Amino acid sequence: QNTRHEVLISSSTKTVQFKTKKQCLVVAGKWRGLYTGKIFSNARQVDIDHVVPLKEAHISGSSDWSKEKKRQFANDEDNLLAVSKSANRSKGAKDPANWMPKNKAFHCEYIKKWVSIKDKYMLHIDQKEQQKINRVLEGC
Repeated sequence: QNTRHEVLISSSTKTVQFKTKKQCLVVAGKWRGLYTGKIFSNARQVDIDHVVPLKEAHISGSSDWSKEKKRQFANDEDNLLAVSKSANRSKGAKDPANWMPKNKAFHCEYIKKWVSIKDKYMLHIDQKEQQKINRVLEGC
């Protein structure tokens, strides 16, 4: 299985179904898209999002990392969430100053995950990003 299917398996709230007996490709399960709050049962409706996007990591300090460290970051399940395709597309490579999940009940957890990943990998947080983090955390 690749990382996508590992995340689909670990985040499904019911036993997943596979395309074949080899159990490599997940086709069904039950996922709550944390960015929207919507429930999905078809794996094709779900994207795996990097909470801290790869491009954001690059401009925040990962540009000098080795290929191995970049691969580790890209596949770190702490930084991966099963979300709706539309939410993932609307987020793109934006930081919290420019994008927050529609599901306001997830804002505190989202920001805490963001900060945790940035800290874990010693990535820079710019001023606007920090201001948004502070505003959200004040309400948590």
